[in-house]
Amino acid sequence: MVEIVQLPPEEWRAYRELRLRALAEDPQAFGESHASAAALPCARWMRWLSDAAAGESWLLFARRGERLVGLVVAAPRGADSAAPARPPDAPRGAAIYSVYVAAEERGSGTGTRLMEAVLSLLSGTGRFNRVSLTVNAAQHAAVGLYRRCGFTVVGEVQAVMGDGEEQRELVMEMRLR
Repeated sequence: MVEIVQLPPEEWRAYRELRLRALAEDPQAFGESHASAAALPCARWMRWLSDAAAGESWLLFARRGERLVGLVVAAPRGADSAAPARPPDAPRGAAIYSVYVAAEERGSGTGTRLMEAVLSLLSGTGRFNRVSLTVNAAQHAAVGLYRRCGFTVVGEVQAVMGDGEEQRELVMEMRLR
């Protein structure tokens, strides 16, 4: 059975290994290249896990037995302390990044479990009323997953992805309860 977990900072090697696998297997799905991620110092990987442990972001993993088989990252959108104060009714958004499910896990519900878990965490904070993400339009299974989770397409952008190619990205958004 797959469980959804957070990792402590000292398990940064497992996080790095899974992220590098994702970038190698599906470079067209991520805005970062395998080479740039592989060159990052261990302190960066530990800091991302520390930030998640401190509640500054959300970094969840799917684990089957002892093996990580998926991940999802979320963070406040446009977190900028220099930004002017927003009116109380202004949208407060979060963004989901870096959703990945290992090839051997796809179609098993792991992606749905990861998305449900991160959406529940974001909703439970009471800080956000919407969440957005971008997805390569050619990633049909991912687009379908996000639609099933309640996301709708609100726009399109062109972006150079980790494979070095410009791809059409769908901008998807949903309101949180």
